[in-house]
Amino acid sequence: MSQSPRITQNARPSSGYFEVRSTATSGRGVFALTDIPAGTTLLETSLIAASTIYKPYAKEVCAQCFAYNRGIVWKVRDNARNVVFCSDSCQEVWRATTPAPALVAREEVQKFLQRRQKLWNAEIEDFNKPAADQIDGAWAAAEEKATLIRAALSSTMPTKAQIKALRQAQSLHPDPDTLWFLLDAVTQSLRQTGILDLTADLAADPQPYINAEDLGFHVDAYLAMLAVVPGDVVFPHVDRSLLRTIQSRTTHNSFGLRSLDEGGSADDATGTAGSECFGFGVWPEASYWNHSCAPNLKKQRTGRTWTFSTNRHIKAGEELCISYLGGDERDMTTAARKEKLRRIWGFECACEKCAGC
Repeated sequence: MSQSPRITQNARPSSGYFEVRSTATSGRGVFALTDIPAGTTLLETSLIAASTIYKPYAKEVCAQCFAYNRGIVWKVRDNARNVVFCSDSCQEVWRATTPAPALVAREEVQKFLQRRQKLWNAEIEDFNKPAADQIDGAWAAAEEKATLIRAALSSTMPTKAQIKALRQAQSLHPDPDTLWFLLDAVTQSLRQTGILDLTADLAADPQPYINAEDLGFHVDAYLAMLAVVPGDVVFPHVDRSLLRTIQSRTTHNSFGLRSLDEGGSADDATGTAGSECFGFGVWPEASYWNHSCAPNLKKQRTGRTWTFSTNRHIKAGEELCISYLGGDERDMTTAARKEKLRRIWGFECACEKCAGC
């Protein structure tokens, strides 16, 4: 029996070491099929559905390998597309693997954002998630405008209503982080056929927006992309279904990009070393592990690749878990740790460590 992970059409991994199956409390989880020695690599994956680097780190994080060197600004850069690189080779790989329409799209989005400088407040105080009907209503209203924008772009004689919708979209001030994240989802759909199929089996959040303002960010980003990105990308890749689906998978399936690569120190078996978080991404194949505050798997990012390995001996039938936290939980009380998991990931942690406190 092969021990190498196999990736199915929906990005669900399986291997001679483990299988994904339903659980009584967590929807599904990954379980060991056999005893597994400590230090065994179970999965390596570099397939990304979407990612973003936060605006304050745009000049400090390599767009290809996510390398970060204690805040040093990388010298290899493409200012027209708002990306920097740690080396010429990373720049060459990035350009070679980014579809030509997506390169044009990044350039147009960068021009758009440069014309709309705005100081964004990164502090979030409102955590009242919009209800499902409010979300549906906002996206339905956006689609009405999107229909007018598409018509204005494709017509030689657009109507006044179509022109108005287009100009309004071109005058929006979307949140840059949201815009770049959703544009990367479009880029990945250009790069990887069937990207939605690869995220279809991931845990979905019916209320994926932090608050009403966050919902507005996504709607505005959608309309702005339609209005400023060239037509060969707009049709059909800037699509409401794609953007809503990717965001609905982000809540429960995203991985933070951290300055220590979440590799931990030599005496840290959890692989959750606390460090600066400069962005995040969705790796579909890596999104089937459940959380534990005392995980038996270590996660390590090297470039665009996540590696998951056992940090102790695993017994057959045991659930394989990672930590969803970033290392700051070491100084938290159990109550504070559980509150953070509840607020950010929306579940009540009942792992062995929390239950034993």
